[in-house]
Amino acid sequence: MLDVGAGYGLLSSILYTKGYEVEIVEPEHSSYYLRGRKFKHYKTTIEEFLHNQKSKYDIIIMMDVIEHLKDPLKILKQLKSFLNKDSIIVIQTPNYKSLMANLCINWSWWMVSDHKFFFSPNSMRLFFKKAGYTVSGLETYEDIEDFKKNLDGNFASIRTSLVRKLIKGLFYSVFSPFYIFFRNILWRFHYGGLIFTIASPVL
Repeated sequence: MLDVGAGYGLLSSILYTKGYEVEIVEPEHSSYYLRGRKFKHYKTTIEEFLHNQKSKYDIIIMMDVIEHLKDPLKILKQLKSFLNKDSIIVIQTPNYKSLMANLCINWSWWMVSDHKFFFSPNSMRLFFKKAGYTVSGLETYEDIEDFKKNLDGNFASIRTSLVRKLIKGLFYSVFSPFYIFFRNILWRFHYGGLIFTIASPVL
């Protein structure tokens, strides 16, 4: 398995303990979680990796990476030649059509200076189709703490602390039960903050 953009290696480390043979591509972060693990670590960009390597993988994972790339469609097409038969690619990226993105004034995942592309579930399916993949699974979700932190930004402009706390308390007393009760339905209709997609190359 290849973990592209492994960050500090937490996911790779967990998968390693589950018996997966993992290689990682990560140009920036240290390997804090990888100490003592037998990983092949390519300390380079995905573009340079694809140019210099010819390995084959059963699973390629890109968690919160695709939105950073200069040409994500080109990268996804190139990754096909690195996948074995009956292999899969797993990609997670923010959902700009999510309830979170629409409710939060300063949605933290916009990050326009760092995130070059934004996807919705529909554009994600089209993206994979253009790259020559068949989508076998697409879901949306988000962590409730991420949602709350983003919502908190809506009240930042209220300067009076007591008023801000009162308005936040009233809002969350109404919103929280609604969200908890309808969360799974919202996710099913693809309004979750993150898009999680599994696809296979069309060979």
